[in-house]
Order: sequence, then C-alpha cells, then structure tokens
Amino acid sequence: MKFWHCIGVKVNICPPHRPDLNAFVERYHRAYGEECLKVYQPQNLAEVNEVTKAFKEHYNWE
Repeated sequence: MKFWHCIGVKVNICPPHRPDLNAFVERYHRAYGEECLKVYQPQNLAEVNEVTKAFKEHYNWE
C-alpha cells in the first residue's frame, strides 16, 4: 500500500463479503471457474497454466 501511495495512486479496498462492489472481478472468477477449470479439469500446475493462458486470451480478446 505504501508503494501505491508514494507514486500517487489512490487504492480502493473492497470490504469482505461485498461482491457487488467488485462485479467485474467477481464475474471473471465465476467465468474462470465454470468455463475453464470445470471444463478442462487440469491435473497439475502445468495444465492449469496452459488452460489459464488460453482462457485469458479468449476472455480478454474474443
């Protein structure tokens, strides 16, 4: 937090148990779980990294 303050960035911290205050992140987490992890069911970290990279590309650009 000190770093952000020093460079002049105002940080907004969302309180716990308030997904309505961070809807875009909550939607990403839901899509990642349902459209990526549940579908591909990676068995190790290498597979998680592989499907996550493909999911992020699809989610952000398509």
